[in-house]
This record gives sequence, C-alpha cells and structure tokens, in this order.
Amino acid sequence: MLKLPLTLPVQSAADLWSAQLLLLARAEDLLGARDVSKKIYQPVFKENGPYIINTPDLSGAFVALSSSAKESWPCTIYELAHETVHLLNPVDGPTNWIEEGIAVAFSVHMTEDLVHVSMPITDPKYQNAYKLIQRFEEPYFTVARKIREAIGALSLAKKETLQPLFPSADNHLLQKLVTTFGT
Repeated sequence: MLKLPLTLPVQSAADLWSAQLLLLARAEDLLGARDVSKKIYQPVFKENGPYIINTPDLSGAFVALSSSAKESWPCTIYELAHETVHLLNPVDGPTNWIEEGIAVAFSVHMTEDLVHVSMPITDPKYQNAYKLIQRFEEPYFTVARKIREAIGALSLAKKETLQPLFPSADNHLLQKLVTTFGT
C-alpha cells in the first residue's frame, strides 16, 4: 500500500512526482520498458484532464490530471496510472481500443493495489475497452507486453501485426482493438 501524504495532491508537487515515478516503474515491470528517448515531466492539473501532453518538439510528455484529482489521492492515482500507460510510448495522435483498455486495466489494478480503493469505470467507452482486452486467452498485461516488445507503442498496433502474436484470437476482436478509440 502507498502511504498517502496528508497534503492534497495539488499542494504537493514532490509527492505527485514520486507517485508518477512509482507508477512508471510499475508500468514498466508489467508492460515492458518505456521509450527512454522521451523525457517525462512533472504532472499538472487541467480543467479538462486527464490526458497526456506532448512537448512541442515531441521529445517528451507529461500528464494533465483533472480538477477532481486536485483534492483526492485515490482519484489522482487512478488517473495518473491510466495516463502512465500512454507515457510508455507517447505518440502524437489518437490511441486505439487496446491501449485504452490496457490503460483502464492498469489504473484499476494500481488503485486497488496502492490505495486499496476500487474506482468505478463510469464511461461506457472505457468499460467496453476494458471488456475487449479481457477477451484474450492470455492475461491482458501479458498481451500488452508482447505487443509492445514486438512493435513498440500499443497505439501503433495493426491487425496484421497482432495476428501472428495471437493466432487463436478472433479476427473481429483484433480489428476492433486496433481502430481509433471511440469509433
């Protein structure tokens, strides 16, 4: 369990950065090494977060957390964990269903593991992404690691690159997982 600070997330940049580093380490343990050519910067809070922000030259990225996360460590950990999956290989463009499903799974797992809180998945799109990755015969973190080791960013996956990795997977599932998230 993570020992939560007595201060609010918005009041403690050092604790927020420590949480980011912990989640990056946990993500790399489960999902494989991150793209070290990209620098990770201090998370911030934005009204319309959470999401990641790439630097203008695409040499780095950071997480923009929601206003709700400002005053709640469980919410911060949940959002930060989700966005940390995107930080492993920050791409300039949309994600796909598989990356969002893995991000949801990681956020659920880390929130339960680190702060012993179960956060509900309230958005139907994210619920669907989470359900889709559970349809693999292998554990979803193993699936994600295998994809990342073969092709890098989850968002770059194509049906043709997934088929040899998962020969028994349903072709319709693979096609859905590589489409742009939300479509």
